[in-house]
Amino acid sequence: SHGNDSKVSKGNDDDDFELDEETSEVVEQIAGILLQGIKDVDTKVRWSSARRLSYIASRLPQAFADQLIEFILELFSPLEEDGAWHGGCLALAEMSRRGVLITERLSDAIEAVKKAFVYDLKRGSSSRGSHVRDAACYVAWAFARTFNPETLEPYIQQLAECLTTMCLFDREVNCRRAAAAAFQEIVGRQGGPGCSNMPHGIEIVTTADYFSLGNRKDSYLTIATQITPFPEYTKVLLDHLLQRKCHHWDHHIRRLAAQCLGRNAEIAPDYMTEIALPSLIEDCTSSRVHNRHGSLLGVAEIIRGLSAAKLAIPEAIQIEILRTIQTIEEKRLFRGRGGEMIREAVCLLIESICFSRFRLPASLASNDSSSTPFKRKSKSIKVLLQEMINENLKNPNEDIQFAAARCVRQFSLRYHSTRTPALCKSLNGVIEFYMKHVTSDPNPASRRGYTLALGALSPAVLQLRLNDIISTLIVASDFTKDEEGIRDAETRRNSLEALMEICEKFKRIEGAMSFELYQKIFSSMINALDDYSVDNRGDVGSWIRESALLCLTNLTFLLCRKDQDNSGDTTLFTEDNCKELFCGVLKQAVEKIDRVRVTAGTILTFLLYSSKPHIMDKAKANVTLRSRQKVVWEQINCSSYGEKPVSWSPVEVTNIPHQEALLKAVNSNVLFYCTNGPEVFARLVPLMCFPLFRIPLLSGICSSVGGLSKQVAVHSSKVLIDYATSLKSDELEEFADNLISIGKDNEKKEHMVIPFLRTVHVLLSNQVLEALPVENKFSYELILLLRSHIRSTGDIRKLMEIVQVTVGLLPYDDPTRPITFKCLLALLSHRYPKIRQLCAEQFYIAAITYESAFSHIATNSRDNILHILSTTAWEKEDTATAKAEAKKILTALQIKQAK
Repeated sequence: SHGNDSKVSKGNDDDDFELDEETSEVVEQIAGILLQGIKDVDTKVRWSSARRLSYIASRLPQAFADQLIEFILELFSPLEEDGAWHGGCLALAEMSRRGVLITERLSDAIEAVKKAFVYDLKRGSSSRGSHVRDAACYVAWAFARTFNPETLEPYIQQLAECLTTMCLFDREVNCRRAAAAAFQEIVGRQGGPGCSNMPHGIEIVTTADYFSLGNRKDSYLTIATQITPFPEYTKVLLDHLLQRKCHHWDHHIRRLAAQCLGRNAEIAPDYMTEIALPSLIEDCTSSRVHNRHGSLLGVAEIIRGLSAAKLAIPEAIQIEILRTIQTIEEKRLFRGRGGEMIREAVCLLIESICFSRFRLPASLASNDSSSTPFKRKSKSIKVLLQEMINENLKNPNEDIQFAAARCVRQFSLRYHSTRTPALCKSLNGVIEFYMKHVTSDPNPASRRGYTLALGALSPAVLQLRLNDIISTLIVASDFTKDEEGIRDAETRRNSLEALMEICEKFKRIEGAMSFELYQKIFSSMINALDDYSVDNRGDVGSWIRESALLCLTNLTFLLCRKDQDNSGDTTLFTEDNCKELFCGVLKQAVEKIDRVRVTAGTILTFLLYSSKPHIMDKAKANVTLRSRQKVVWEQINCSSYGEKPVSWSPVEVTNIPHQEALLKAVNSNVLFYCTNGPEVFARLVPLMCFPLFRIPLLSGICSSVGGLSKQVAVHSSKVLIDYATSLKSDELEEFADNLISIGKDNEKKEHMVIPFLRTVHVLLSNQVLEALPVENKFSYELILLLRSHIRSTGDIRKLMEIVQVTVGLLPYDDPTRPITFKCLLALLSHRYPKIRQLCAEQFYIAAITYESAFSHIATNSRDNILHILSTTAWEKEDTATAKAEAKKILTALQIKQAK
């Protein structure tokens, strides 16, 4: 039921009712305390004061209560702190609920609440005001419950506009939901027959509900586009975006506001060209960074939205936008505070200009009255845009580089013409400029950006020197040819993505790329799966491997689709390609890094189930495969305009080796994200029964067993031990031979030596390899490998693992045992005291455990060895003393000393 709309509640309806002087003084003191309380810094105090004050006001004469309301309304002043605004809102709401707020004061209260709806006070890198806006929604909710529809009717449209704006565009989720709740209350209680100013109330309530407003991006880009078309709200919402959100202190809000304006350009084209664009263009050169950044984004998104809707942009607006870019370059507005944000925004604006096919005049007269002679007025707009793009390509910020690469794609597509020999010669210069920087520029940021630029060129430009461009990118992606002085992981990653983009561009152009070119690109991506580079940031090679997995999968699907469409005898995706691909993916799927393992497992599922659209769409294959490829040819920023990703087009990957076993191991419901390590290892490690997969899987599992993650190491070790234990004698011999070959092949690869040693130690300590036949040479080849490492390494971590493995080889007979003893004695006399101490401890334990290893010497000699090992202070003695003690042990072991 509707609340009471009378002037006062029943405690003060007698106009002649007055307080005596003594009571009046007490009430004034109490009211004064409560009025100060609603401005207190503590929220609980403000809330309690507001409630008690409204209770007292409901028992006072109307004149006294009206004085309290007048004081509360004075709190909504710019001079007051946010606590006073919050307390004022709470007090207004409570006064309204108790019927103290009279109709004559309602208009003033509405004006105060409208200010509170947009209250946002900047404080450093954040702001204060979300609690005020939340309390303002409480006031609106209280008004809806208190006043009759006839009383509130003149103000309902104002409240509806404020609440709709807030529920769609507020930064905080609690404020958006509070505004939606208040709006729903107004629709439910005030939307009766007597209220005609609540348009589209039901539609808005059902669209902007509690759950849909939980995501800020969806509120701006999805829900707002459904409500803005309502004519009663169009201008209000667009004005709010233009005047407040495009200049908001949070750059995320500015981006969303600009995108929302772009999506609504088709709804209100006249508003955009006559109001929004002139206002934003004027602020593009503002001295305030927030205004400048938001205005650039807004202009870019609006002209893109108008062009996407095939709506004309006035030529005068086009000229002003181009002149704005010229002014930004002349005034050097890239520099200083916020320069990186401005660079990215300008790149987006240039991209939108190209997308909208602006006519680029030869030159523009500057509108800067302070222009000086050194400014290059004669430079054409086309050259200016190209130079600005090139400057941003070499910026160290990755987001700016990707934005500049998107500019290159659009600019090259729209304005790079190959119609005349002179133009072709000019474009050859551009290509040569990019390739030169990719191959020889000492600045890594330049190489990263120009690598992306090569892949972003249009097909017509690429065809001028396609072979040279691909060769340059292949060399840039090869970690083995990366010179020490200019080694850079991001350049190699960007090279792979640029190669994939080139393949995407030519996939529908018959005969543009030969079989040999595709094979060169495929081989370079396969080689990238072996990139385990490390720098001060950690395993940066994992970035390249992850990108290579995605690019390889995209290239595989591209080649398979071309093979399906091509009725000729030439097969682009060969059987060898498929074997290399699955071996590489399986290796990454059992490695130590969770992120790479997830990507590889997902890719493995995609390759096996690519012919089943319902599985691929459920896994969002189109989105996943583009997650790293930020410069994509076919989908040019389509996500900014709400286009849904296209459904998966089925394609069958041919020549899959051991397909039935893979399908049995890789369940489509398990390996989409591969977050369950034990499940992944348990399913994939048994595939080592196939010779083709054995070495890749064993290499990957060694990385997990010897990795730093204890959880991954425990799970992978258990699976490997269980698998090796289940092998028959001949299978175990093959397993041991493969293990040794991995150790020899990776002898010089630092990233694999320690994991290999830890894996061998796990197998030896669990007596897995003791079932090998006596004639097997595994132990002998292993000790020779360990001896080589002892002689060549000074890495203490590697030496500690060597100690563990060497001690584990003591049970093995000749010819392994003599070399094992010599290796242990070499470690006992090592220059590192920590290694000597560890070796002595492990040697002592082994001497007690493996008595058969000392059966060739007398008991007193063995006791003498134990005495030397236990009494010598190996960690404190100098190297000469340690060598002398080791020589005594050598004599006691009756082993001939090497010359």
